[in-house]
Amino acid sequence: MALAAIYQGVPEDVLLAIAEKKTTKEAWEAIKIMCTGVERVQEARVQTLKGEFESLMMKDSEKIEDFCLKLSGIVTNIRVLGEAMEESSVVRKILRAVPDKFLQIVSNIEQFGDVKVMLVEELVGRLKAHEERMKCRSEQSEQQQLLLAKKWKGRLDKSKIKCFNCNIYGHFASECDKPRRKKEYCQEANLAHFHDDEPSLL
Repeated sequence: MALAAIYQGVPEDVLLAIAEKKTTKEAWEAIKIMCTGVERVQEARVQTLKGEFESLMMKDSEKIEDFCLKLSGIVTNIRVLGEAMEESSVVRKILRAVPDKFLQIVSNIEQFGDVKVMLVEELVGRLKAHEERMKCRSEQSEQQQLLLAKKWKGRLDKSKIKCFNCNIYGHFASECDKPRRKKEYCQEANLAHFHDDEPSLL
């Protein structure tokens, strides 16, 4: 009766493995060995995931949302395997893993926020807001640089510029349609001389 009770209480794959056992003790020992093996595999998997969790760092070109989704996947797998992973540990990991461009907001969060009780969602929201502000500033800076370059180019008199590729005035070496001079061109491609001993222009 005890053996029948064991048969009814185990999954089908385990049942097939213990079907040939003649006594309850033999069946129970077989189940114990199988469960121990499964636990060891789970422990090894948890250690691997913890290693991935600790080593994961956000790249400069990566978005905060994409990085946090990746990190969240690792945390979920650790928790599914029965290992506790505190919210504060995940928050601290994100603060350590973000690149230097987040240094200011990270310092503010650590100084004025309560990291011990902060939710991951709250932290990600703050970092995303900071990311958007940086993006806007970067776009404005690029527009200003393009306007400045356009303004400078409009004022530039190329008739005084000597090409170091063909030695003809009126264009830069980078704009020259003549065959490239190898060594000399590489050394002087970014230089231009003016007539009448005027200073060189980088």
